[in-house]
Amino acid sequence: MDHSPEESYMPQFKPRYLRVSDKIFKQVLSNTIDQDNNMVKNPTNNLYYFDLQRQLWQEYYDIGMKESVWGQKLSKSAAQQHRTCCAYGLTQHIVEQRQQTIARQLQHVTSELKNCTTK
Repeated sequence: MDHSPEESYMPQFKPRYLRVSDKIFKQVLSNTIDQDNNMVKNPTNNLYYFDLQRQLWQEYYDIGMKESVWGQKLSKSAAQQHRTCCAYGLTQHIVEQRQQTIARQLQHVTSELKNCTTK
């Protein structure tokens, strides 16, 4: 079987992944998928975590506004009712700062997740 000069140069122009065996190609593909899954999984977990934190601190803020307990010591019954681990209230300023921090973290992890999905 004679090959024309053009056909003998064709393998040089094939991408490398087309010149490897199926077994090696599958392994490379599998490793890439595993890496991509980990890249997406961590930001997703962080997104859920920060959203849970946001909800918790929003609830804490709402309780503070409703009951006007900023910086005051909560009664043991109020602490149990709201399932807080301590009986001391935080100041409104501290709660608002924490909410702002969580909002920034949520924004950061959302953009990180968008970057991972576009890759």
